[in-house]
Amino acid sequence: MDFSPYCLYDSAARLYQVYTEWMSEDAWPMQVSLLCFDVLCRINVPKSQLPAGATLLRTILSSDKTNISVLTGDRVAHLLLISLANIKMETRLKSHTFLLATLLPVPKFVHNNKWMKGVLEACLIHQCLNIVLEPLKQAAKLGVMLSDPWGYSRYCFTPIASYIVDTPEAAMLAAVGGKMSPITMATYKEFGDDFWHEPCTSSTTLAQLAAAASKADPSDIEAYFREAQKFRLNGVHLPFWRDVPLSCPSSFFNPEILHHFHKKFGDHDSKWCINALGPAEVDFRFSVLQPIMGFCHFKEGISSLKQVTGQTL
Repeated sequence: MDFSPYCLYDSAARLYQVYTEWMSEDAWPMQVSLLCFDVLCRINVPKSQLPAGATLLRTILSSDKTNISVLTGDRVAHLLLISLANIKMETRLKSHTFLLATLLPVPKFVHNNKWMKGVLEACLIHQCLNIVLEPLKQAAKLGVMLSDPWGYSRYCFTPIASYIVDTPEAAMLAAVGGKMSPITMATYKEFGDDFWHEPCTSSTTLAQLAAAASKADPSDIEAYFREAQKFRLNGVHLPFWRDVPLSCPSSFFNPEILHHFHKKFGDHDSKWCINALGPAEVDFRFSVLQPIMGFCHFKEGISSLKQVTGQTL
C-alpha cells in the first residue's frame, strides 16, 4: 500500500511525468488542495488545507445488478463493493481486495408511467447510498484515525477515487439524463465530436438542481422532474456525492474496461475491418502473427468468432 503521494519522471531532467499508481496521479495536488467544496460553504465550514501529516485513503466503489438467488425466487440486487486506491494495482487485481458493503434494492414500482418508475428507482438508490456511505462522508470531511498494516495510527481522509459502473448506471448516479454523458456536458448527438466537452462537475450539477428546486417542490416528483429535465437531469434532488469533499462525478466515473475497450473492439472495430478488407484477409493477418506467451493466438482468424472468453492475466 502507498500512503504518501509521489511524482515519477522518465529522466532526471523531469521533462515528462510518468503515471502508474493512484498516488502518482492526482493525489499530489489533492494533498495540498483547499477543501473548497460547495457543501462546506453551506454548512459554514471554513476553507482549510488538509492537516499536516494527513493521509489520503481514496476509496473505490463498484456496483452492478446481480442475481443473488437462483431457483428460489430469482431475486436481484445491486451489489455495492468497496476497496482502496492506495492498494497497489498488482495486488488489487490478484487478491480479494473488494469487500461487500451492502445490497442495494431493485424494487418494482406500480406507477403507470415508465419514466416515473425510473425516477423513483434512481431516487431510492441515491437515498440508500446516502445512508450506507454516511461514515465514509464523515471521514472524508472531518478525518478519522485508522491503523495501518504496521499498527501505526494515521489521520485519514476518504474521498472517492473511482466508481466502477456501466454507462447507464453512471448516468443515473451522476444525476443526469440517460442520453447525457456522466462526465461531460455532451449529449448523445455530440458523442462523435472531435473535441473534449466541458466537464460535468459537481458544482454545475448542484447549481442546476438548486435552480430546479426554486421553481418546483422536490417532494412533488413529477413537477420537479419536469423542471430538472430542462437541465437534462434525471430528477434526483439529493445525489449521494453532493457532500463528499474532493470527489466529483466528472473525475471518479472512469471508463469501464470490458465495455469501453474490449466489447467496443469486438462490436465495432473488428467488424469495420472485416467489412473493409474482407474476412479472408483479416483472418490471414491474424493467423501469421507471432505467438506470444501469455496472449491468445487466433491461428484460424477472428471473422467467425461469436464470443471470446478467457482467463484474465
